[in-house]
Amino acid sequence: MLLLTSLTKRYNHCYRPAAIRYNAAMVLPRQDAQHVRQVLASLRQAGYFLYTAEDDAAIGDMADAYGLEVALFSPASGRAMPLDAEDLADGGAGMGIQQVRALLAARGIQIDAPDSEEHDGNATRLSVDGLRELLFDWSFNKRALPEEFAQLPFEPALRDLLWKSRVQGHTLEVRPCEHGTPGVDLHLQLSHGTRFLAHWGFGFDDGRVLFAINFFTIVNRLLTRHLAAERLYAWQPFTGEQSGVLLDDALFLRLNELGLTAGLRRIDAID
Repeated sequence: MLLLTSLTKRYNHCYRPAAIRYNAAMVLPRQDAQHVRQVLASLRQAGYFLYTAEDDAAIGDMADAYGLEVALFSPASGRAMPLDAEDLADGGAGMGIQQVRALLAARGIQIDAPDSEEHDGNATRLSVDGLRELLFDWSFNKRALPEEFAQLPFEPALRDLLWKSRVQGHTLEVRPCEHGTPGVDLHLQLSHGTRFLAHWGFGFDDGRVLFAINFFTIVNRLLTRHLAAERLYAWQPFTGEQSGVLLDDALFLRLNELGLTAGLRRIDAID
């Protein structure tokens, strides 16, 4: 059953993804250089830069130019990869899994995955380690929008998302933003509770949202099978600037302590 509920205290802000691209023309507020170096040194000590050859000076220069989050959640960190949500929805998942494959290889985890997707009449699948994982179920094209969705008091794009997410095997909850911002917040039902995904007020389309949820679910299921401690987080989820960031619990908590997790979250369907 779809739920329209009040936003709980657990989710104390509405997510506002910034339109960040890594280009020389971009101007962002400069952060204190000494503070940046202290943060980078702290994260290096915590093992954040274990899988990169870049030194603090190079990463610090990037942080000075574009901001700490851009530097930390870029490929230079050895933890991140660009996973443009529109590209994932437009045939880019095969290349995306190759980026995951390269980062996992640096961690001693070998996976087998082709660089293309498989399509049949009803579904798009991604083969990983011999398993044909469901990337997108298209069977809704052969069914009319159920009445329970058609009667919902939302814009057509949001009703479509809720219906198509059910076809994928997910249940999304729609909740008003706590601070009264126009639009609503999306939460994903899990076996134990829910997971905040994003604010709907940015014209997200169902393809971007659902391909991203399914791709991140495939990767985190893969990491679980390999007994890895890290999971794939999304930075700026469902946008053209979406990145995937590999983090274990300790590193996520450290980033949270440093105030660097506002745009970073799990969007997969795994508890």
